[in-house]
Amino acid sequence: MDQVKKQPTFLLALIPIAILICLLTINVIVLGSDAISGPNQIALLLSAGVAGIISFASGIHGKKLKAAL
Repeated sequence: MDQVKKQPTFLLALIPIAILICLLTINVIVLGSDAISGPNQIALLLSAGVAGIISFASGIHGKKLKAAL
């Protein structure tokens, strides 16, 4: 059976961006002037992981993502 793959909605696509903004805001509040170093990369990795989970849940897998880049 061929499954119908749905496109993620606009609000669903904004979730990783919102998570990234929240994590970076927390980073600046907690660390202040030391926020430029390592924790920014952790926030980026976590939001990229959320984006990957959303794409996998939407039925969009590696080959299609690579073709879209």
